Amino acid sequence: MVRTLPWLLAATLSTEGWATNEQLAANPIRKVVTMLQSMQSKISAEGEAEEDLYEKFECYCKKGTDDLKASIEANKAKVPELQSQIEEYGAGNNQLAQGIAEAKDDRSTAEAKVKEAKAKAAAAAEAA
Repeated sequence: MVRTLPWLLAATLSTEGWATNEQLAANPIRKVVTMLQSMQSKISAEGEAEEDLYEKFECYCKKGTDDLKASIEANKAKVPELQSQIEEYGAGNNQLAQGIAEAKDDRSTAEAKVKEAKAKAAAAAEAA
């Protein structure tokens, strides 16, 4: 009797008290619960994927920020050097401008002397 009791109990529960797969499929509440569970698992997966993307983007931003800071510091160090070069080139430009002005004056003086020499040569040619 003791040996048949568990089998009898299992057979009774499996046929009377429990719903079959067809009954579960037909139950609208079960459909809603199943759908909600499915949505919950999909949303959890999407959340994990978004979190992973966020972490990657955060890492990218930190690295980019560090690179930019390093670049800014390096360029700040170059500012005095570049300012001195600008001043040197400005001074050189002023010297060149003075040289051009002197060359123009020398040219106009030379042209005047050439005209004067031509006029003297023409006068000497007429006199002879």
